[in-house]
Amino acid sequence: MNLDLQLYTELERELGDALEKHATELIHGRAADYADYRYRVGQLKGLRDALVIASEANKRVIGVEDKDR
Repeated sequence: MNLDLQLYTELERELGDALEKHATELIHGRAADYADYRYRVGQLKGLRDALVIASEANKRVIGVEDKDR
């Protein structure tokens, strides 16, 4: 497996696992108060954003054209 693809695959797995863990905690009401809830939602957004960034970077590395640019 190409090292670039291996790195992206590992990042995707790790970020996905973290996203699932944080989402599960939020769904089960683990937030202590509204401020904690907002913080946790921000973590979820950050993880989703990181997945998108990793995906876009991977596309550039493997040479897939982005038609929006």
